[in-house]
Amino acid sequence: MNMKVFSHGSNVNFQTSTREMFFSDLEVLIQQKKEKSKQLVMGMLKPEQEQLAVYGVLSKIALQEDIHRFEIEEEDSVELDQEKFLISQETIFTIEDEREGKIDYQILYLTYEEDEGELVLFFIDESTVTHPLACVVQFYPHVKEVGRDVDFSLIGCTANQWKPEK
Repeated sequence: MNMKVFSHGSNVNFQTSTREMFFSDLEVLIQQKKEKSKQLVMGMLKPEQEQLAVYGVLSKIALQEDIHRFEIEEEDSVELDQEKFLISQETIFTIEDEREGKIDYQILYLTYEEDEGELVLFFIDESTVTHPLACVVQFYPHVKEVGRDVDFSLIGCTANQWKPEK
């Protein structure tokens, strides 16, 4: 069981916060999103290169001690080194969708460091809004810095020292 602690930034309608997160908690969070979604779609955003790609529907996730594995329906799995993981972040913004009207739309981002810059995985419910990829691109600048200034791994009086074993 990997007990590495990291920051999870959140921006809910411009109210930002950061909390500590463990990979086991993050895996549960993604699994819950997958269960609530008609189909949880995973993709990749490389902000520095202005690249966006959709990998497909997430079928399985495993955040193990050394490798993070994301299995996509009818595609190869995506594997990333845990040591390159930087931060998880999520946004929820109330938007006016042309089909659904006023709706709260949520996106989860996981950021990894690569040689050529940051690789950001995103997880969205593609069917909830008319233009989900536009939301991915437009929401990200509002969350990309949230939580980066907090380090929960510092030794001292931190809550993670008393996290109960599961």
